[in-house]
Amino acid sequence: MLRRLGNVARTAGGNRTSRQRRRHSGGGSVRGSVGGSSSGGGGEGGEGGGSSSRAIVSAIAAAAHRRGLDLAVGLTLQDYNALVGPAMALPELSRSSTLAVLVGSTRDIWTPFLRALRQSPTRGHLAREEEHGGPLNAYVVRATEELAAEAVPRGLGVSLHFAHETAPGRLVAMQRLAHLSGAAYFHAGCGLNVHPTFGPWHAYRSLVVVAADGVETAGPPPNPSSSEAVAAAEAALQTALAATIDPTATNTREELVGRYREAWRLWQRVRQCVSTPEYDAWKYPDAFDEYHFSHSPALLKRLVG
Repeated sequence: MLRRLGNVARTAGGNRTSRQRRRHSGGGSVRGSVGGSSSGGGGEGGEGGGSSSRAIVSAIAAAAHRRGLDLAVGLTLQDYNALVGPAMALPELSRSSTLAVLVGSTRDIWTPFLRALRQSPTRGHLAREEEHGGPLNAYVVRATEELAAEAVPRGLGVSLHFAHETAPGRLVAMQRLAHLSGAAYFHAGCGLNVHPTFGPWHAYRSLVVVAADGVETAGPPPNPSSSEAVAAAEAALQTALAATIDPTATNTREELVGRYREAWRLWQRVRQCVSTPEYDAWKYPDAFDEYHFSHSPALLKRLVG
């Protein structure tokens, strides 16, 4: 979201990204607890073939779930690269069809995350958190590295990408990728993905790219939100942006981050607009949501205990 804020500040409300309309048949988003497999692509059998690629997706999903990353969906990386174009294309590991697994989380990430903080030699802190922009990002990096080492067969090349990375060749359009993969519908106007089970109460954390055949890319899922809910979210977004971006200021990253954190309730409201009662079981507890927006060390210290 902060990356998007920077774009909005620079363009003064410029053009929004058009919705992806390219479709592929079949597939969809799955939770790690049910195996994480996607309907296959590529050849049958053999190293890196369709059946083994589906097994890799399942293994990644299971390993991710054990670490509180309970969303995993496979796709073909070349489909994502065709969507975003050369400027944002990711390395394909010298293959014509490359497996990619999008990994995300719900509120369930907080139990293992807080456990890791409590068990850390430097209680409340994790290694490399400054490098990765905070302890939650550091936890995701560690968990993704572990699950890739556990789930990907030896001898296959692996490349890991993370939602907090912004460097060329590292930046991933996670929300558009989630839409393309069939994981969750992306509403570009309010900047939210809405999942059929979890609603807006989830996040995409990392992308595991494997030197194996891609599996079938499902394509955009059905839109689960009413037009009224989306319109309310778009209006709430404009309110949040107005409280965060000062048209008379330079809007440096530091200024934007500070105002964004102060206005976290307004940003929370955007998500609440597309949340219906069927998603209530997956809502973030208020303290978790506050930390998501504020990254307050004091709040996290209270949660760690």
